[in-house]
Amino acid sequence: MVSKALVYIGIAVGVIAMGGAIAYGTINQQSYVSEEASFAPAAEQGSITSDSGLGAELNKERWHEDPFGDIAQKVRENAGAEKKVTEVEEMEVEAEVEEMEVEAEVEEMEVEAEVEEMEVEAEVEEMEVEAEVEEMEESSEPQTVSVDTPVGTSVPGCETTNECWTPASVTINAGDTVEWTNSDTAAHTVTGGLPADGPSGVFDSSLFMAGATFSHTFEEAGSYDYFCMVHPWMVGNVQVN
Repeated sequence: MVSKALVYIGIAVGVIAMGGAIAYGTINQQSYVSEEASFAPAAEQGSITSDSGLGAELNKERWHEDPFGDIAQKVRENAGAEKKVTEVEEMEVEAEVEEMEVEAEVEEMEVEAEVEEMEVEAEVEEMEVEAEVEEMEESSEPQTVSVDTPVGTSVPGCETTNECWTPASVTINAGDTVEWTNSDTAAHTVTGGLPADGPSGVFDSSLFMAGATFSHTFEEAGSYDYFCMVHPWMVGNVQVN
């Protein structure tokens, strides 16, 4: 009697458990897929049914679907997008660095060109200064200036063009020498002074013949007139600095 009662109790417990499982499955199935919302339009068209075929498979897939799948996919997409943005930013930074390096090289080349130009200018200035110094040194050395007595000056007329001496007036420095050459056929003199005042006594060649020369060194600054005592219209001047 007791054993039969236990059998009946086991059967009752099994029936209750099956009923609970069926109820639980029905509730969860309705929560994931509503037959009226999801499959009614398709069932009306005769394409799928909710209790068999594709409808049952869809319910089964929705039942086992990962509720966090969309979130994970979005996270992966965002991570990929952020990676691409980072790569683009790195490429932009590299491009900016390369551009800065190129600009720095250009500036360095410009500076080098300016330095070379300044060096060349300094060399040119130094050469000019050296040339001026040499010229000053040469000019500081005693010089000899030549004056010629042209042909035909023994006849009046050269005084009208101031060509009795060539050149008629010279400028020299103290310590320089003037050398006269008689290119005329007649004899002449180079006498300091003026015809109206007579000889000054500073210098006098006395009579020197054709082809002869006479020279005098002027040690002191001043203006020195001279003339030919044989031909008094022949007048010249030496300016000494």
